[in-house]
Amino acid sequence: MKTIKVCLAWHNINSNNYGVSALAIAQVALLVEAAKRANVNIEIETLGTPFVNELTIKEEVEKRLSIKLTHKDFSLKNFVLSLAKFNSSVLSLFKKYDIVMDIGEGDSFTDIYGIKRFTIMVLTKYLALRTKKKIVLSPQTIGPFNNKISYLVSRYLMSKCDAVFSRDYKTTQFVRDMGIECVEVSDVAFTLPYDRLPKLENSVGINISGLLWNGGYSGNNQFGLTVDYQKFVKQAIQNFRARGKSVHLVAHVIANHIPVEDDYRVCVQIKKMFDEDEGVVLGPKFTSPIQAKSYISQLDFFAGSRMHATIASLSAGVVTIPIAYSRKFSGVFGSLEYPFTLDAYSLDTEGLLNQLFEYYDHQFQVMRSSMANARNIALQRNEKYIDYLQELLRHE
Repeated sequence: MKTIKVCLAWHNINSNNYGVSALAIAQVALLVEAAKRANVNIEIETLGTPFVNELTIKEEVEKRLSIKLTHKDFSLKNFVLSLAKFNSSVLSLFKKYDIVMDIGEGDSFTDIYGIKRFTIMVLTKYLALRTKKKIVLSPQTIGPFNNKISYLVSRYLMSKCDAVFSRDYKTTQFVRDMGIECVEVSDVAFTLPYDRLPKLENSVGINISGLLWNGGYSGNNQFGLTVDYQKFVKQAIQNFRARGKSVHLVAHVIANHIPVEDDYRVCVQIKKMFDEDEGVVLGPKFTSPIQAKSYISQLDFFAGSRMHATIASLSAGVVTIPIAYSRKFSGVFGSLEYPFTLDAYSLDTEGLLNQLFEYYDHQFQVMRSSMANARNIALQRNEKYIDYLQELLRHE
């Protein structure tokens, strides 16, 4: 049985951001399944942002999926330093792999995050292409490219890829308008493995984004929200408690060393506000996105501001309302015919609360039916992606 070496570029299993980690784990799981069907062995190395060594997610995944994984950190700074030392081996970084699959950490193949981030996304794609190995852009949000040069560079790179996959209809249309063939599937995290827990009656989960709570990295409403996010969260908790529901505070980014991003720190802070109310429950400090999804699976209802927390809940069969801060939410969920995303960047605080409880109080069964349909669509589309991976591995 032949062995195929696969590089998963811009994947990071040991990430404090469990959305990034969920993408990487799910991609590995899909590859493992495709390799079984293709009757080949695979060696997988992830590459991208630094591995958080104190996390044990990699070991959990290796045990669950019966595969050994390695990771290579990549940064623009270290790349430039290597060249300055005349170490040209970095130019052949991808030569040892048979296939390179780049997921751009979900939504980073764009120029909206600045020139440095865009440059490093482009650089790895270029280095992979120059080795003439197969390169696939895995399901992700692509664009926008607001600068003319970044638009042309991105179009050229995508035209040279063996396949380009999108996870939402907006990306699909955007890429096709660039003249590039694009296959639409779903976010791979819909297939993130988990352990289903017994249902908790009358339970509600709320995922609070530490980044939104703190006003973004700038601390000054960086994402242009039209709601008072802190007021919205506190009022939502009070309204659910008034309806006799237990409210579980759920973190999906646990970043001890980056306070502005840390959901769990904010959950602790909120629990202190409701210290005497046993019906407001501080969720665990999860050690992996698998554990987080498993915990979420026991809830009756879930609302969240981290997109992959809401993907976890919907794919675990929980009625879900995503609270969006960017277009990627409506793209991903709209592609699944799930119309219950609420925008925190267009509604005001009162409007957002009113719409949340209009859905919860009066359209719960409609949402439940829509959730089941969306879940089935996502899994069917990702089955199509597995079929592609199977053929890719079989013909390597």
